[in-house]
Amino acid sequence: MRTLVPPSRAARVLANLHIIPILLFTLIAFAVSINDSPAFWVGVFLVLAAVHVFFAVRIARLGVDVDGDELVVRNIYMTHRVIRARVASIGVGELPHLPGKRALYLDLGNEAQVFLFGTSTGKRSWRSGRPLMTPTEQAAARDVLVAAINCAH
Repeated sequence: MRTLVPPSRAARVLANLHIIPILLFTLIAFAVSINDSPAFWVGVFLVLAAVHVFFAVRIARLGVDVDGDELVVRNIYMTHRVIRARVASIGVGELPHLPGKRALYLDLGNEAQVFLFGTSTGKRSWRSGRPLMTPTEQAAARDVLVAAINCAH
């Protein structure tokens, strides 16, 4: 498996910042358990820490890899496997659930699109207040993807 679009520096920084709430929620769960509080609250804080672990790992792995004839698109919530020959075009559009954020997408025809969350730009992105990619980084990622798609055709 070869990485075409690696996670941006901003995505790696954002993933590393998740260490703070992970440690905080774990310490709170430990403190709550020492004070003979109900086990429910220990569980709540440990679940919150686990959620942050999930997001830290997923954000650190945002990107696109190529595996034979497939593109492996890793987004925050889901990983998509797309056959390279099926990609009709690559475009830039607004993320459907995040207005003001523009990201690359793979157009699969029949109005099916797979957005690449790791390539988002805009005034603010996720919780960091910074975009994950600059427009020039996004253009470079697009060029790499176009070259990989053209190899398959």
